[in-house]
Amino acid sequence: MDDVTEPQTKEKLFFEALILDRPQFIHVFIKLKFNLSEMFYEKRTNSPWRLKWDKLAKLYNDNDKKKKERLYLFEKCLGKNQVDSEHDLDRVLRKLIGDYMKPIYTRSTISSFEKLKTCCRNSHMARVSDSRTCLYKDNDENESEIPDPEEAEKEVRELVYRDLYLWSILTNRIELSKILLNHMETRICALLIASKIFRSYFYYASDNESKDVICCQITQFEEYANECLKCCYNFDEEKACELAIRRLNIYGGVTCLQVAVDADDKNFIGQPCCDQVLNNIWYDKMEPFQSTLSDKIKLILGISTFGILAPFLVTFRTEQSLLNYTFEEDRQINGIKINEIEEEKKQLKPTTNKRLNDHGINYSDNYMWRSTKYSKSYLTYLRHLKHFHESPIVKYSYNSASYIIFLLLFSYYLLFNFEIPTDEIPSIHWTEIFVILMVTTMLFEEIRQFLCQENRTMIGKLSNYFITNQFHTVILVLSYLLFYIGLILRFTNTYSEEAFSAAKIVLAYDLEIWFIRSFVFLGIAQNLGPKLVMIRRMVTDLFFFTYIILIAMIAYGVVSRSMYNFNNETFPFDGQSIFQNIAYPTYYLMYGNIDGELANLDREQGSSTSIATHILLAFHMLFVNILLINLLIAMFSFTFQSVQNQTDLVWRYERYSLIREYYDRPPLFPPLIIITHVIELIKYIARRHSKTAQTKTFKMIGANRNVDREWSEFESYATNQYVRSLLTNQPLSIATLVPSKEQQLSSDMTNNNQQFQSNNSQSDTKLLADEVTSVKKVIADLRTHAEEMNRCMHWMMEAMERVKMSKEPRPNLTSTISTNS
Repeated sequence: MDDVTEPQTKEKLFFEALILDRPQFIHVFIKLKFNLSEMFYEKRTNSPWRLKWDKLAKLYNDNDKKKKERLYLFEKCLGKNQVDSEHDLDRVLRKLIGDYMKPIYTRSTISSFEKLKTCCRNSHMARVSDSRTCLYKDNDENESEIPDPEEAEKEVRELVYRDLYLWSILTNRIELSKILLNHMETRICALLIASKIFRSYFYYASDNESKDVICCQITQFEEYANECLKCCYNFDEEKACELAIRRLNIYGGVTCLQVAVDADDKNFIGQPCCDQVLNNIWYDKMEPFQSTLSDKIKLILGISTFGILAPFLVTFRTEQSLLNYTFEEDRQINGIKINEIEEEKKQLKPTTNKRLNDHGINYSDNYMWRSTKYSKSYLTYLRHLKHFHESPIVKYSYNSASYIIFLLLFSYYLLFNFEIPTDEIPSIHWTEIFVILMVTTMLFEEIRQFLCQENRTMIGKLSNYFITNQFHTVILVLSYLLFYIGLILRFTNTYSEEAFSAAKIVLAYDLEIWFIRSFVFLGIAQNLGPKLVMIRRMVTDLFFFTYIILIAMIAYGVVSRSMYNFNNETFPFDGQSIFQNIAYPTYYLMYGNIDGELANLDREQGSSTSIATHILLAFHMLFVNILLINLLIAMFSFTFQSVQNQTDLVWRYERYSLIREYYDRPPLFPPLIIITHVIELIKYIARRHSKTAQTKTFKMIGANRNVDREWSEFESYATNQYVRSLLTNQPLSIATLVPSKEQQLSSDMTNNNQQFQSNNSQSDTKLLADEVTSVKKVIADLRTHAEEMNRCMHWMMEAMERVKMSKEPRPNLTSTISTNS
């Protein structure tokens, strides 16, 4: 038994415990401080640790027993029997989680669409190139410090837990995933990723029982994620908000909110923490609690004056001061390169105490500008003016007002100035020019938003933009398509009044669609937003129900007209006649307009065809007007009630998309937005070979490694007790996890940790006792097994001695089992 202490034996036992799905063994191994980092990663001097792919591949491919289970769906998703390379694993994760997730096992390649984002978004210059000594290296980090070996090994250990956790989720080892989650730091995003993987697995399941089990797993992991976020929010609201939107490089640069929205987890989005972080982003550098009437009036006055009065009326966040940072140094500091000589660096003043990068969400980083040339009041006015126009709520207000003006001018243009070009009438009116510019610039903005999606592949962008919300897609495409078709007809069909009317008809229908599109601006209102969701779902119900009604209408129309001649003449076989004599009359029967139908039938009351048609009409009215219409009303009622029961959750979930859109929009509005597009295009051409450009992203990014480390440690500390309670299958209620008011207001994390541990010493003792009992049970099983093996060996030796198989004397076997307890 001495060879158990050898590293190779430890590794073999650990891998067998993983493959055989022995969670308690794994828990003991980790508790005994086995060096998992060197087991799965290769340590290299002055270089990032490198993954030992053969070790991870062994776990994914040695699952013969697990493959027989119905819930083992990894192979179906993979499309083949085994994982051959890191690319296969990244491909599966991208398929299950989403292609907005950067590869975590292979080097990320920048596609042409990624490069176009630099053109389509506001960019920043990275101060130095990245020099991280860990695997999840990202090119857009603004860091120059190199972590010490001890810190690097800690990061690699977290990578090992991530790799094993993803493996346990992908291969449906639920209890093992809970054990691994207990030792991880970034738990909330890990739980959301698990729910997203199971939601994707749902479509691969072949039977209803498997789908029910997967649904339970989805609900379970979503509940765990919600409770963990609540724990963080109860300890520190501000840090919990940052956790919800922080970028996690360890999981391919995703955020918790991003994964929750993609997984359709409305309960997570509807939590107070997520609601608060969305409010913070919506107001950005302005004070988010502008709820009183006077604050709203001041905000409206600031918007109506294009921000001129806003610095005097609107309340902004509390400002901080950066050490030795002046207004004139901004360009110089942002231009520092990594290859600067030491003498040049010493001439520069210390840079910043900034916590967050400027190209991400940084509403809490509000710093004063200082200058030796300009007064403090002048700089404060300029800073507040800049922050006012960069806030999403102001961009939304400008775009709303611009859209209303567009609708008014489009309506005026069609009503009063849409004429055939003649010598007396100009060929084009100024309102028409303005409308064309508005639509064209809005189209350019739609193209920019399409290219700026987080999806990394063209297929992912097309799927997310056009398939995810099909109702919005149809309205969007029709609005632009009909406008440019009508515009072409307006300048080509000028030879007659009848031909010219085609252009007016197309543009009139297009105007109707533009009015419908204006509903999207109502989504920010808490009372009206869910109603738009109801309308969208009811339209979907109506679309599928129309097929049933259409069959009933065509059946009655064809049969009744074949039996009875309503117009005393045979109509010709063409589209117009068929619609006039069959489709239109039977359609209006649905609304109870049967007077014309009865009058035609009463002309020949005694005829057999008239009587048969009367009977058919009665049956048609009973089936369509009584049965089908009431069934449709019941479907609408069900849709209404399902949305009404979770109004707040639906509104907060839909509000995320709107805030996400306006956060990324330029400050200018159509048609002036074309100026921003031209400027960004020129910038893109000027820096197309630059590798240090940063694009604006809807994520919170730490300015240095300490911020990321602080976030991870806080998440681990705040969720520790709840995650440990999952191992006993008795999750604690959130009430037992809420700290006292003094703890919430305290800023000393060490004191909080000591108080937390002392208050929960009994719980820790119980958990430790359970672990000791489990270890004793495992040791007892091993002893029993060894004693049985010893007995068998004695029997074999005696048998071989009886048949004299060897001239050598029989060796003595002594029991190695100690009798000490």
